[in-house]
Amino acid sequence: MLTIPLSGQTATKSVEYAFFTAEPYEAGGVKIHLDNVCWASNPQDIEVPPGGGQFYRPLKRIDWSANAHASSRINIDHPTQADLETIKKSYWEICHCSELHYQTPLDPDLLKGHYYIISSSGITELQPTKLLGSIRYHWNNDLTAIDGRVDHFGYVVANTMGKGNSAGHGFVVFSKTPLQIDSFPANKSLPKEFSSALSTYLFKLGALNASFLFVEWPADTKCQEACCKIRYSLHRIVDGTPSAEKIASIDAQCDV
Repeated sequence: MLTIPLSGQTATKSVEYAFFTAEPYEAGGVKIHLDNVCWASNPQDIEVPPGGGQFYRPLKRIDWSANAHASSRINIDHPTQADLETIKKSYWEICHCSELHYQTPLDPDLLKGHYYIISSSGITELQPTKLLGSIRYHWNNDLTAIDGRVDHFGYVVANTMGKGNSAGHGFVVFSKTPLQIDSFPANKSLPKEFSSALSTYLFKLGALNASFLFVEWPADTKCQEACCKIRYSLHRIVDGTPSAEKIASIDAQCDV
C-alpha cells in the first residue's frame, strides 16, 4: 500500500473534488487541462457554457483571451502584415491553423487548493507554477488572411513535489482541502472487462469513502480506434466493484 499523506490542514468528510487530465510538459512537470473537468464528486459543480469547455465551478476560470491580450507582442485581433508572417511560421497543415504560445504568472487563486496526479508510475502531489497559453488562428483557403475565428486556451503547468520532476500522462484530482490518498494492488478477480489491461491499481481518497480504479491499457496497435500508444482510464468503485463505465480517459500519441 502506498499513502500520499495530508499536506496542510486535516481533510474532512465534506470535501468535494474533481478529476482532470494532464500531459507531460517538455520543460518538466505536466500541463493540466483545467478547462475540461472530467468528473466531479458534486455534478452541480460542473458548468458547460454555450461557448464550449466543461468547467469546475470551485476553481476560478482562467480568462485566456485577457491573458493573451496582456502578453502578446502582436496585434491579436487585427494583425499587421508583419504579424501575419510571424503567425504563418507556426502553420499546422492538419488543422489549417497556426498557434502562438506565451507564459504568464500563475493566478494566486489557483493555489488555493491541492493537486495530485494519478498515473502509471503512481500518485504524486503537484505544485502549480505558471500558466501556458495558446492563441490559435484559422487561415483562409489560400493562407493570405485569418479566417475570422481566433481561439484562446491553455494549461496550468505544475511540477511534481518531492524527488525529481518527471511525470507522464495522468489524471489530476483537485480539492480545496488536502487529501490523503491510499493506493492498493487491484484484486486479481477484476471483472472480465479489465482482463486485457496492462496494469491496474486501486486508490482511496482518505476518509471520504470514495475509491477508484486506474487502468493502463495496451497500445492500439491494430488501430481499432485511433492507433494510440498511451491509453488510460479511470473508473469508480460502486458497491465494491469497478464500474465498466469510464469517468475519465486518456488516449495519447495517436496516429489518426
